[in-house]
Amino acid sequence: MPTQIIDTSLHTAAIPATYTGPGNLVGNPVNSGGGAKEVYGFFTSSTGNAVQINCGFAPLQVDIVDVTGVLAWSWQLGMPATNSIKTATAAVTVDTASNILVTTDLAGNGSVLLSTTLCGNAKVICYHIQG
Repeated sequence: MPTQIIDTSLHTAAIPATYTGPGNLVGNPVNSGGGAKEVYGFFTSSTGNAVQINCGFAPLQVDIVDVTGVLAWSWQLGMPATNSIKTATAAVTVDTASNILVTTDLAGNGSVLLSTTLCGNAKVICYHIQG
């Protein structure tokens, strides 16, 4: 299954026909103002695809909430690359299944990859990424 991409610089309810960027999923992003490096947003997952969120800065903390499945994941700088903290209704566990993968290129542009397991199908997913 292909990875869907959210371009957090695209602030529209639908992807315009004239858009030529990498995004192919509307992520409803809201970027913080000023010098803060922070983005909030949400999307509805489809067909069990992984989702990549291009943030344009190096992520230091990522919080994901699956509203439909009542689950939350958190990752922050310093955690092992494949780990996140998963919170379910009755338990908090260390999730070692690579559900959140954070990468940053040499120019400081970061992205967050959410696994197909995390995204599921037809789930409302909220994200908050801080840099």
